[in-house]
Amino acid sequence: MIGVLVSVDGRGVNAVSVKNELFDLYDLLKCSYIDIVHRRIGGKTYAMVCDDEGALKSDAKVSAFYETGAPALFGNILIVKDNKKGDDVISLTDKECTSVMSSTVAAGDRTALIIDNPRGRFL
Repeated sequence: MIGVLVSVDGRGVNAVSVKNELFDLYDLLKCSYIDIVHRRIGGKTYAMVCDDEGALKSDAKVSAFYETGAPALFGNILIVKDNKKGDDVISLTDKECTSVMSSTVAAGDRTALIIDNPRGRFL
């Protein structure tokens, strides 16, 4: 599976290939628990496989911000998309990888993702 890794541990933001297997995702994200959340980037919805405990770590690092600047996600994340049925995640196209990687900003010693503000909510 091809996706975009947004890393808070020095690996930067890169297109990566990983098996769509639980333990391979744990290894890539350097975590013990994952969650899949859906967020919009540039008006398109993506599935984001993230460290479910990223915000709870003593050295928690923001990996994604809303457009307002509010923290959105913590820890390493892998951006992919849902299949047509919505019951699994699948690869991004090259064009989607490029689009996601263009939605980043320098955040101190690393690069973070900028995601669209939630609809119907004010931050």
